[in-house]
Amino acid sequence: MSTALLALGAIGAAALLTAALFDHTQWVSYSDLATDRAERASHHLVESCVTDCALPPGAEICLSDTVLRVTATAEWTPKLLRGLTPATGEALVALNMLDPAWAATVPDCPSS
Repeated sequence: MSTALLALGAIGAAALLTAALFDHTQWVSYSDLATDRAERASHHLVESCVTDCALPPGAEICLSDTVLRVTATAEWTPKLLRGLTPATGEALVALNMLDPAWAATVPDCPSS
């Protein structure tokens, strides 16, 4: 009886570990995706600032000291570790690459 319970406990622990490792690898993958989205959005922002400084959809911006912080997210559904969603990524843009009048309208980043 105790051997069966021990085996059942080991199987349960292995399943839990497998789900946690799966969630962690998925989170790393989606974090890379979110960082790529933020970098693409920052490049698009710099390129579009020649005319109108348009931010692509799905990205958020805020002003942090002397840089513009571009943040993007990637939604996913974890199997176990619910606190890992959404994955976020960010890119920084130097303010001297943007129109100063437009940069003055960007809200400050919340202090963390």
